[in-house]
Amino acid sequence: MDREKRFETLFDAYAPDVHRYLRRRMAQPADVDDLVADVFLIAWSKLSEIPRDAELPWLFRTAWMELANQRRKVVPF
Repeated sequence: MDREKRFETLFDAYAPDVHRYLRRRMAQPADVDDLVADVFLIAWSKLSEIPRDAELPWLFRTAWMELANQRRKVVPF
């Protein structure tokens, strides 16, 4: 399977799951789509590193790390 087709298949199969995962954990639901896009941008850049038998766990882990990064950027006053 070529790179673009694999990514397209990955996105079609798991984007709704990643979206739900982040929506349940985010205080600002308006940012969910941006964070999902970030997760899949990382997936595109590291596509060869994503294990074929653990794609969803890899995406959830990446989503968790991106969510943690976003939370660190927000400084409450």
